[in-house]
Amino acid sequence: MDRGFLVTLSTMLLLMASLLLVQSSQKAGRNSERAVLDAQAIDSAAYEFDDMAWDLNAMLGPQVNISRNSSESNITFTEQLPQSDYSSLLSNYSSFIANYSNWINTNITLNFSGILNGTLLVFSNGLQYDRNATAVRVYASNAGTNASAYELSISSNDYRNIESINNINSMQSGAVKLMVHYSDLNGSIEAIGTFDPNSVASYSVSYTGDPASAIMIRVGNFSGSSGSIAVEQTGFLQVGLNLTARGSWNGSLAYAYNANMNYGQLNVTKNDLLWVGRH
Repeated sequence: MDRGFLVTLSTMLLLMASLLLVQSSQKAGRNSERAVLDAQAIDSAAYEFDDMAWDLNAMLGPQVNISRNSSESNITFTEQLPQSDYSSLLSNYSSFIANYSNWINTNITLNFSGILNGTLLVFSNGLQYDRNATAVRVYASNAGTNASAYELSISSNDYRNIESINNINSMQSGAVKLMVHYSDLNGSIEAIGTFDPNSVASYSVSYTGDPASAIMIRVGNFSGSSGSIAVEQTGFLQVGLNLTARGSWNGSLAYAYNANMNYGQLNVTKNDLLWVGRH
């Protein structure tokens, strides 16, 4: 065989091998670059979800504190009534996020219908926290709350006329403990009792102002959820609330704003609620 032909053939084979090696290296580089970009997009998604959850916390409240010991958990809500209508605030925030999404070349959409329909927070143990302009409620959407106790502090800026909070002291046969610390311009009331989680009981305070104002505390089974609690305000009364729910809920506790967020960037998509805390 001609030596020149062998040299030419060897050279061509070396060139082809080199070309394949270069192509393979370029493909590996592109795959590596894509993996890096996808990882960055995943990190970005986590950041955006966290950031927007804390935005809602700053805009809407309430202050939520979760503490645990070896046998039980406490979930405390710090709140005030009445609340202003925040539909315009959420609409403006959605518009801001749409512009921000375009600026960072990412697809982000928010759905606040759950919040606007009344359920502000959802918890990993099944609890829900509803709030509208004049009322708050802690309950479970599909079953009982499994709460063992509630501790409620209420302060108002008026003089009371008639109250039935003291009646709580005579209720001692239920399974769920209820402690109420109440104060207004007349002074304070301390009441400790229990209630049946499967019945309904109400306690109220009315005031001397015009128009008539009142506070209503309801406990028991309502909206299909046993062991629930609600506080309602009427009139021009200003009310400060501190409500703690206590129970032996298993596992870690997390809560989220009941707003659905869709995120899309490159090959990364995520659809979830806006989770705030995990304990």
